Amino acid sequence: MSTKHQMEQRQHCLAITKVEGIRTFLSGTLRLIHLLPSTAVQYLNYFRQEILLPVPPLPPPTTSTATGTTTAGTTTTSNTTTNNKYNHSGKATCSKEIKVGMRPRDFIQMGMALTAAVIILYIAINPPQRAWKEARKLRNFFGSSKQDQNFQETPKAIHYKCGLPKQCPLDHFAFHILSGAANVIGPKICFEDQIIISSAKNNIGAGLNIVLINGETGKTLKFDSFNMYSGKVEDLLKFMKDVKPGTIALVASFDDPGTKLTNEARDIFVKLGSSMIKSVGFRDSWVFAGAAGIAQNSPFEKHVKNEKEKNVYDGWPEIVEVSGCFPRKQ
Repeated sequence: MSTKHQMEQRQHCLAITKVEGIRTFLSGTLRLIHLLPSTAVQYLNYFRQEILLPVPPLPPPTTSTATGTTTAGTTTTSNTTTNNKYNHSGKATCSKEIKVGMRPRDFIQMGMALTAAVIILYIAINPPQRAWKEARKLRNFFGSSKQDQNFQETPKAIHYKCGLPKQCPLDHFAFHILSGAANVIGPKICFEDQIIISSAKNNIGAGLNIVLINGETGKTLKFDSFNMYSGKVEDLLKFMKDVKPGTIALVASFDDPGTKLTNEARDIFVKLGSSMIKSVGFRDSWVFAGAAGIAQNSPFEKHVKNEKEKNVYDGWPEIVEVSGCFPRKQ
């Protein structure tokens, strides 16, 4: 056998050893993960059959022939020799005489193949969200960048009651009152992070929308709306008649809050701490938060007049709102 052919046979045997080792590993892995989803098994079968292609057989060596000649009574006969390291089918066989070993490059290739198999298994077993979290943990273990540290140090948005910019003291109630927009969008009253009336709740009406709150417990006592354009002011007077000292009143206008307001009705709100109710008129915007028995004017009040030159809407002024922390009754 020629030296060139021996080297080819040696390389062929090395390739067979390397591929068979990887195939054996993958076959064992497939047996262990028979309970995995079928997609993962398909990936591994594809990797084993398509990526690790079978090693093509080594072509048999050429047959050398010697033709005998007769010289001076000596006869040289024809002799045909064939490499004994080939079987009857002409395929190469790896005899024990050839020392099969793995070079560093072979270890690297096998390591890459095993890494690819592990990655496929990990993706098949772990959903993308979990895999991302694990990757973040691994990155943090080896040390995160300054950008990541700055991102982690960014505080999450904090929600305060009724959308206030800060938290109220323990002895105060958070509230937010928003008037209606023209006669289209209704008002909204929030108290202690609970929306009591709004268009979404379908419990508002044109005129004055009033919510009464227990000043000690913060419990909603009752609420209603009173049409000050086509309704009866007597209904408003009856609703406000039994208000006890310390009761918190939250008021929001919608459409027209002042056409039928009488002096008697206005005086009720004056006693609650209003300083603007006397000037509330046709289609004005007005919001107010006060309490029965208050000794001074409430700071929680806003009023915008209906003026044609300044109106934001056609025939109505802009929306007004007021919010803050109302003191609890001691």
